[in-house]
Amino acid sequence: MLKDEFLDMMKQDLVTKNDKNLYQVLEIFENILKDYPSTLNIDSSKSIEECYKNMEKYAKSHAKNGCYCFSGVESTNFIINYFGLKKQENIFLKLEDFI
Repeated sequence: MLKDEFLDMMKQDLVTKNDKNLYQVLEIFENILKDYPSTLNIDSSKSIEECYKNMEKYAKSHAKNGCYCFSGVESTNFIINYFGLKKQENIFLKLEDFI
């Protein structure tokens, strides 16, 4: 399923749920997808809700003193891996490279 179709489907799915955590995961995922082409195909058997459940399971199994916190980078990497995406590297070009 194309990324825009997938995002629309996830947004419609979350309308019936009143869970801020799911919306936060969706927001992170939307930001991640900005770096990918519109032709990107996403496995439609995956979902934001299942991604969150996997994140929660991971956090519980790695908790210290009953606590675990995902950093922004960890959240991004977890979501990229869950959806099976290749990590997009930001390429910075220097003017000196062209002189």
